[in-house]
Amino acid sequence: MSKVTLQSILVDYPKYRKGKETKNNSVATASYESNYESNRQKLNEIMDVLGVDVKYFKENAAANQPYQFAETDKNLLFDILYQYTSDDLKKIRKGLPLEVPIETLTFYLDAFTTLLEHLEIDEGDIQDQREAIMKATQYKLAVELHATKSAMEGINKDIQQLLSDWDDVLLYEDRVVLLSDFSKQLRILQERFRHVYLYMDLERKNEAFEASRMDLKQRPAARDELKKQALLKIELEKNNEYVELHEQLDRLNGDPSFLKKKTPQYIKIFEDMTSIIEETQLRLFGEILPPREQSKMKLQSNDVLMESIKSYEELLIFVSIHSEKPMIVDVSYQDRFENQDEESD
Repeated sequence: MSKVTLQSILVDYPKYRKGKETKNNSVATASYESNYESNRQKLNEIMDVLGVDVKYFKENAAANQPYQFAETDKNLLFDILYQYTSDDLKKIRKGLPLEVPIETLTFYLDAFTTLLEHLEIDEGDIQDQREAIMKATQYKLAVELHATKSAMEGINKDIQQLLSDWDDVLLYEDRVVLLSDFSKQLRILQERFRHVYLYMDLERKNEAFEASRMDLKQRPAARDELKKQALLKIELEKNNEYVELHEQLDRLNGDPSFLKKKTPQYIKIFEDMTSIIEETQLRLFGEILPPREQSKMKLQSNDVLMESIKSYEELLIFVSIHSEKPMIVDVSYQDRFENQDEESD
């Protein structure tokens, strides 16, 4: 398939934009001239926030190489560029992909897959790139979140149907007891969700603890490393400059600006924090400590879920045998759940 450069493709972009804005009755842009450098930077930012590796769109990995695309994908590329200022892409550019409809995330995932396929990129590389995009956009989580919201919307529609359809033979009291039973079932499901979540959290904590215990058992030096890390943490907490950098990082995380704008600040803060950490290590230990290895989770997520569900079901059996009181979540965990209703007496 024939390839063309981004610069040659953009020659037709003004005509595309004019057609789009005329069709959508949008306010006409003052000038439809194509600014190559401006659009190249926009495409750079889009690829960056989506986790797309630009090397696949260049003849080689050199930074000064021009972008290239299959000639047949001109309009698809225009569709991507045109959405740069759309509400959905603005949210993605701010690092808020879970606030975007799943259809939008799917569009970008499929669009860049198509661009790569038409460039005849190796199938394995394309799959790796899809995984990278899904990770950057939290795509799998977004899919499940969409499914959950859809189910909740369906429940609400069913309730509204019950309240509005007075032509059927159900009595007023029929509706009352039906809705009462339904609300009880929802509460049971909510309690199940909360308990399973807490069991999964505990399972991961136990796994991490066991990994640390085995590390200490197998590596005598691990105990000394932990002591040094603990001492380092105490010293850093007493360092006013380091504390201030942490506070700057918290403020930056809460800043609704675009990631492109915040990235240089992130880099500067992390560089300054790293410098303080290394200086403190040299002062305390006479050396820079090697990076602490993170223990890898051995259990698959689905296995953790199944084990947690099993624990919950065993708890239900225990409660049903030994108590007549309804089971509720331990109050020590209440602050984990936002907007939680007060427990009924």
